[in-house]
Amino acid sequence: MVTSKKDYGRDEVTAAKSVLLEVMHILGDYSDDLILIGGWVPELLFPDSEIPHVGSTDVDILVNHNEIDSSRYATIRKLLEKRGYSQSKEQPFIFYRNVSINNRNDIKVQVDFLAGEYLGTGKNRRTQIVQDIRPRKVHGGDFAFSNTQKIKVDGKLPNGAIDHIIFNIISLPAFIILKGIALKNRFKEKDAWDIYFCLQQFDDQIDQLANQFKGLLKIRIVQESLGVIHEAFSSINDVGPNMIADFEETAGDERELIKRDSFERINKFLSLLN
Repeated sequence: MVTSKKDYGRDEVTAAKSVLLEVMHILGDYSDDLILIGGWVPELLFPDSEIPHVGSTDVDILVNHNEIDSSRYATIRKLLEKRGYSQSKEQPFIFYRNVSINNRNDIKVQVDFLAGEYLGTGKNRRTQIVQDIRPRKVHGGDFAFSNTQKIKVDGKLPNGAIDHIIFNIISLPAFIILKGIALKNRFKEKDAWDIYFCLQQFDDQIDQLANQFKGLLKIRIVQESLGVIHEAFSSINDVGPNMIADFEETAGDERELIKRDSFERINKFLSLLN
């Protein structure tokens, strides 16, 4: 099923952001070993964008499985369950939080705990062992932990209180690289749209973004991801531009304009990396 902007309702997005802030506060003692990745990153890196980002309806947190002490009494699971989160029985890396927004009591926000691939469990295992949450492996997760920054985010918690949280967030180059990998591993229109949104923030100064990649171009995961992006945007009619146009829910001339713009922006960016 095609995903588009209409799938990101205001209440669902508001609920997810409140859960993001709450989780990062609850797990403050683990903050050095947690990184926010996923669909919230563009909005938080570019909060003043002329065209606002849609946000996300869930939360993705990368866990440093090589550093978190499994013997700690206040485990991640215990801390979250104490504050009303429930762990999925089938997939223990997933937690849920029910949030009430605008008299709606049915908004369930999903929080996924993810991890890098290397060290830890064997190559054929899909999860790592971190206390009792079994974070799911993500291709590129190890690279992400070498490319982070601190960010301060203000916003409302699920109970309505305003909080001010500082936490680790994936860097913009690493975010784009992980989104490129996602283009290969799944079919989700927002992955292509997120890349496009990030490039739009630089407009005619896209060289500034390209410069942030200069020290990363010899890394295998970076080369792999950029190759995926290049293939997805090889022409105006390839899958990348069409995913973006689908997410924007456009038709006719407007659809062709968005396809053309995304194709040209992304190829200009890629050309600057050569």
